[in-house]
Amino acid sequence: MALRRGRRTTVAGGTDTFAYKLGGCGASEEVYVLVNRSDTDSTVSGLPAGSWTELISETSASGGGGITVPARDLKIFVAQP
Repeated sequence: MALRRGRRTTVAGGTDTFAYKLGGCGASEEVYVLVNRSDTDSTVSGLPAGSWTELISETSASGGGGITVPARDLKIFVAQP
């Protein structure tokens, strides 16, 4: 629900990177999106400390530091239960 109707809040940004969260609208969890529009892999910050699941690849990640996002790609995270 947050991906469709959530309120977007910027949490980090750089020249070719951008991170925002989607929340509100009654969704029980916030969704974090990390974007890299560069031609090379980049480290993107903005994911809070904790355990997260990346929705597209279904892999786990730890927040609180930078996450490597491949060139011209994005990653979508939700908190692990």
